[in-house]
Amino acid sequence: MGINFWAIITASFLGIAIDYAWYPLIAGRRIKSGNQIKAMIFITFLVMAFVLRYFVIALGSYSFASGAKVGILIWIGFVLVEMFRQKLLGKKLEKEQILENTRYLLVLFLMGGILGEWQ
Repeated sequence: MGINFWAIITASFLGIAIDYAWYPLIAGRRIKSGNQIKAMIFITFLVMAFVLRYFVIALGSYSFASGAKVGILIWIGFVLVEMFRQKLLGKKLEKEQILENTRYLLVLFLMGGILGEWQ
């Protein structure tokens, strides 16, 4: 099975769109602008989409729902577990950390759905 680059690019642009909507609306701050920063943000989302695609394919997810489920599982296994570990170590979870981790849940859910549906 070949790589659907359009799905990866679409998922990456979706991640950028969520960032640009999330930070001003939810977190109350703007993303730094500049072409280099925007390019680097896009590259980080490309990497995220490639890695998530691997898990989506490996787990046999071929629909939006099953791909989104993979995104949620990745979030639980890596982001939520890390939050819990930090809490156990006595670190106070700040509001911004919780908002950031919630943004990751939304991004991984939607990216996984796109990658699962659009093989």
